[in-house]
Amino acid sequence: MTEYDDRTIARFWSKVARGGADQCWPWTAMRDGNGYGRFRVRNPRRLVRAHVFSYQVERGRTHGLMVCHSCDNPGCCNPAHLWLGKNADNMADMVRKGRQARRDTSGEKNGNAKLTAEQVATIRSQIGAGDNNTVIAARFGVTHSMISRIRLGLSWALPSAVPG
Repeated sequence: MTEYDDRTIARFWSKVARGGADQCWPWTAMRDGNGYGRFRVRNPRRLVRAHVFSYQVERGRTHGLMVCHSCDNPGCCNPAHLWLGKNADNMADMVRKGRQARRDTSGEKNGNAKLTAEQVATIRSQIGAGDNNTVIAARFGVTHSMISRIRLGLSWALPSAVPG
């Protein structure tokens, strides 16, 4: 089922802390910067990810697909935690589990922001005083539509009121 000899396979499993069938089996040797185990295969000579080697030994070829973790533990080599999929499948799994990185890009943290929070507070005051969008936009060097979006709460939205 596998292209690897028994000595290579035994050397591989000696670097895995095998546990129960449902537990993660952590790779105990070299890892890359993302936490994935790295295993040096001598024939043919190459470096492979440990979880991929585990999958290939236990289940066979990957046929060009990615070996993904159901446990989301990059160092895990338990074949029961590994599945094949395309990159889109892996990304959908990540989103489904809520594991994607979320950066706050609201307000001034947005690299495209042309206004500061202080300026927006002043704009809101001017809107409240009855100034029109065109006049306010000229004062701050932004477009009429930006002031309109602030007025409507579509840009620089106010935080939701907390029930008290």
